[in-house]
Amino acid sequence: MHFDQKLTWAYHIEILKTKCMRSINILKIISHSSKGCNKKLLLQLDRSLIRSRLDYGAPINNLASKSVLSLLDTIQASSLRLALGAYRTSPRLSLCAEAAEPPLPFSTADWF
Repeated sequence: MHFDQKLTWAYHIEILKTKCMRSINILKIISHSSKGCNKKLLLQLDRSLIRSRLDYGAPINNLASKSVLSLLDTIQASSLRLALGAYRTSPRLSLCAEAAEPPLPFSTADWF
């Protein structure tokens, strides 16, 4: 957890986004069609590399503004798109449903 003076959590979420983007780059390489990874393995990697980081400190992240939290929603959506092989225009809720993965805990009010 990274604290800033005003407790906006923006700095912490920026660092979290950077770490998750590194893991997404790994997923991009592994999910390429020539590598031959299946959807089940890619979803397990998504859960262990990305979702675990997003879930850690989720009650604290809830204190951040909605614009800052939207950065984490895009991280989750892009990692699920890579794991499932979905199009960029696929809705986030359908990605979560297909992956049997709940939406991020601090943004559930925005999904419905």
